[in-house]
Amino acid sequence: MNVMLLTWNIGSICGAKRYVEELATGFANRPEDHVDSVFVDESLFWDEWGGNVPGGYDLYVFTDSVPQYWKEDEYGRWWMDLYHQLRDEVVFAVMHDIWWETDREWILEVIDDVDRLVAPQEPVERSLENLPAPTVLIRHPLDTARMDIVEDKQRLIVSASQIKPRKNVDHLIREVPNLNHDVIVHSELTEEYYRLTSAEDPEYGDIWEQALEHRMQFVGVTPVEDLWDHYRQARFVVDLQSAPGWSHVINYTQIEPMLFGAVPIVYEDVVNPIMEDHVLTIDHYSELPEIVDATSESELRAMRRDNGEFVVDTFQAERIAGEFVAEAETLRP
Repeated sequence: MNVMLLTWNIGSICGAKRYVEELATGFANRPEDHVDSVFVDESLFWDEWGGNVPGGYDLYVFTDSVPQYWKEDEYGRWWMDLYHQLRDEVVFAVMHDIWWETDREWILEVIDDVDRLVAPQEPVERSLENLPAPTVLIRHPLDTARMDIVEDKQRLIVSASQIKPRKNVDHLIREVPNLNHDVIVHSELTEEYYRLTSAEDPEYGDIWEQALEHRMQFVGVTPVEDLWDHYRQARFVVDLQSAPGWSHVINYTQIEPMLFGAVPIVYEDVVNPIMEDHVLTIDHYSELPEIVDATSESELRAMRRDNGEFVVDTFQAERIAGEFVAEAETLRP
């Protein structure tokens, strides 16, 4: 199958950016398929394409429904035209967030041009129930060929979640002085980051400064290879996303660390049922040392082995690309 992946130029470190990289790898590793993965900007559209999306593909996938603007915005109107041009083609649009009604309501303007809405996880699938287009659950793709499960771990905990209110990174920050592990935090410099680090915000006080004095290192945005190296070294990765509508959430910051033997810690009230046997859970008031210190090395070794098999069986990029192909085949004449 000939496939085109259309993506906007995502500058931030986020799951949507990782998604297109992993999905493109999945298609590229399938010898029976051909994939072109393109970042569509105005230069490509007008200078190279002459204002017309190339034909000859069996499937067009908008790897993030895009744009994250109102339909009245010029950029939004431009992206809607891409959908309209492909009205007679097989088109899938991947939705990564649950808030289409507030920041992607323009999808209603192109819904007749979309054959399938793709939800990588159940919270997104639930949010799309009222849209007049069929939705299919196809999980996050992950290039499992780079699996490198390391058993000789350091006493290290990694956080790779963006510092945003719903990510609850502050729960980890507050616990750093009580942990007998080093902590490495990856994140962009978000608005919440500046609140967290100011030492003047009444909600946070000086918890950031206290954490830096007790074995925490903030590394900002690093090359992804550095993040993978931290996963290799780490015993645990903390992903505490929790917000209304996000029950059963799955993030790359939960599944990718499993490739390198880091065991995720997540909130028990949002854990996805398929993840329950592959993560450690806490409640919103738990102290992290309780779960970290109570989990033996033999238990962690067993989880690492099981998790390696789990991510291959569930998220392998070639397998996920195959699900796209199988769904598209049902729409071909």
